[in-house]
Amino acid sequence: MIQYSCFNCGIDLPEDHDVRFLKDGPQPICTPCRLNTHTILTNPCLHCEAQSELTLPRKNLDEWWNGKYVSDAFPDMPVEQRELLITGIHPECWKELGLDEAF
Repeated sequence: MIQYSCFNCGIDLPEDHDVRFLKDGPQPICTPCRLNTHTILTNPCLHCEAQSELTLPRKNLDEWWNGKYVSDAFPDMPVEQRELLITGIHPECWKELGLDEAF
């Protein structure tokens, strides 16, 4: 069986992934790219060391990865979630550390 990669983000696709054939040939795309979202793993939390998965709009992620401030790339995201994205520190951990006044 042929191994395909998503033509948009480059991740390897499972062997049973549905590949659409267009006029120019196969155009494999992963589900997150097809849905215009991408799931990322945050940095480990400095307090509990756990990581979080965040599913975010691909357009906003691309803006952030290309240099926009997180507050500009994700203007509608709550500040606690933006902090989780940047540092990996969970809102609960901020409270346990006594740093929740920062918000």
